[in-house]
Amino acid sequence: MIRTRLGRARIRWSGRLLVAVAFMSLLAVPSGAVGRERVVSPSFHSLPSRSTGFVAIGERYAVYGNAYREAAAWIVDTKTLRTRKVGLPAGCTLGQSLASQHDRFMVDCEGGSVIIDSASGKSVWGPTSPLEASWAGEQWTWVGDQWVRELASGALMNWHTGERRQIDFKNWDPTTSLDDPDLGRRAFCAPFADAARYTSASQDRGYAYVVRGKKAQLARYVGRCGSGKLVKVHAVGSSAKPAGDSGSVLGGWAAWTSSQRCGGTISSYDIEKRRWYRWTTSGTPKKHCFVMYKTRYGVLTHYQVASGFDGSEEYPIFRAAVAKRPT
Repeated sequence: MIRTRLGRARIRWSGRLLVAVAFMSLLAVPSGAVGRERVVSPSFHSLPSRSTGFVAIGERYAVYGNAYREAAAWIVDTKTLRTRKVGLPAGCTLGQSLASQHDRFMVDCEGGSVIIDSASGKSVWGPTSPLEASWAGEQWTWVGDQWVRELASGALMNWHTGERRQIDFKNWDPTTSLDDPDLGRRAFCAPFADAARYTSASQDRGYAYVVRGKKAQLARYVGRCGSGKLVKVHAVGSSAKPAGDSGSVLGGWAAWTSSQRCGGTISSYDIEKRRWYRWTTSGTPKKHCFVMYKTRYGVLTHYQVASGFDGSEEYPIFRAAVAKRPT
């Protein structure tokens, strides 16, 4: 098995983060939603093959696999609920495609990182390494529409033009957009321009998902661009991005977990229809603590079922399921 030390550390970090997320959900359905929620029972489809975790959640596709056991990726189409297995380039294993919503994912190869298009399963860039930058690791870890970034340093590269930049890690602005050719700050539509300071805020095709409030009174709101009217979807306390919230408004809807206990429910709000939903999660066994991810078309749940062992290190093994959004 080919796996760099950094790659192993990344998988361990990813697995531990996912497990921590499951236990940290402290969200509540807003009082205004009580009595208005429609209880829905979407059909959760179990995904084939156990994995070491999702490595990319895009607008339509999600990618997972067992980075320790096979040189392949499983790609889930959340619009059609179809799943296919794609072989990786020779000498490559799954990496971690942080901050990607562009239906692409990265794999770690001997010569550096390779970007793969989730829709076609074909390589579109690489292999290229950030090692030319000082203190950089062997693989890129963040991928945007224009730039890739190495997690442990300020190494950046425009994967379309080949331009490289180095930004001191201490001076990195978390609102910098890797989708902008000039690496500018994310821009939000009016009247939500101030939302750019929150990395957890998002917008999509006329909709915005923002944070409002002070200190321990922060809350999540959804709204339409050009309108000052906001709908409070849930309180988040002192964390601008609570663990159980996808942070996404893709498709004009928001979703979050609504229980701090294992076997909780999923809640969502459709901005266009102004409807609240409470999902039953029959596809996720109640004895497991699950993590939720959201795309434009549905949600995925992810729960640990076992542990694996590779040499001197233990890693979590997960099962996953997918369901379409209620309509």
